[in-house]
Amino acid sequence: KAGPLANVRWLQCGNQIGKTASAAMEVAFHATGLYPDWWEGHRFRKPPKILVAGVTNDSTRDIIQNELCGDPKEDEALGTGAIPKHLIAGTVRKPGVMNAFENMTVHHVSGGKASIKFSAYEQKKGSFMGGRIDFGWMDEEPPWTVFAQFVRGTIATHGKLIVTFTPEEGLTEIILQLSGELKAGWALVRAGWKDAPHIANNPQRMAQLQ
Repeated sequence: KAGPLANVRWLQCGNQIGKTASAAMEVAFHATGLYPDWWEGHRFRKPPKILVAGVTNDSTRDIIQNELCGDPKEDEALGTGAIPKHLIAGTVRKPGVMNAFENMTVHHVSGGKASIKFSAYEQKKGSFMGGRIDFGWMDEEPPWTVFAQFVRGTIATHGKLIVTFTPEEGLTEIILQLSGELKAGWALVRAGWKDAPHIANNPQRMAQLQ
């Protein structure tokens, strides 16, 4: 529900309750233009330009790419993630990173193709400069310099950003900005283990996490 109101949303959750999976599904909705009837968030009517990033190229592949596309180690798994295989128009491999994608295109209901670029914080802010994006997803806490470039990339497009991570590094600059000094158009959404029935109703799983 915060999507139409906020340009930047931080999903702050406990570990293992599904924040990455939920973000991947939102990316899939936007990339394909196929929104479920219950969706109350922002809707892109034209194919969006999407940028996603994790901490390293390896973690972007193993977490984000895995959630969106399927197991990167198995070619036949392509299309078993959030984006169905028949809607994946094409992929481009990332040089020097085994089984990782640099870019992919997705068939959008408008008839065009959305683009998804896979990046990583370890590439430093320079790799994020200059481009315009309609939607961005940062999985795990980004450096403030990278976050700022994501924000800058959405200014001209009036784009949307989501950040998904569990705060584990103390009062970093981004934590202070997103939780203590929220700007207009920014939203903080919190969820704990009790909000996740697959954990809250599983005593053994709760004991493992505690």
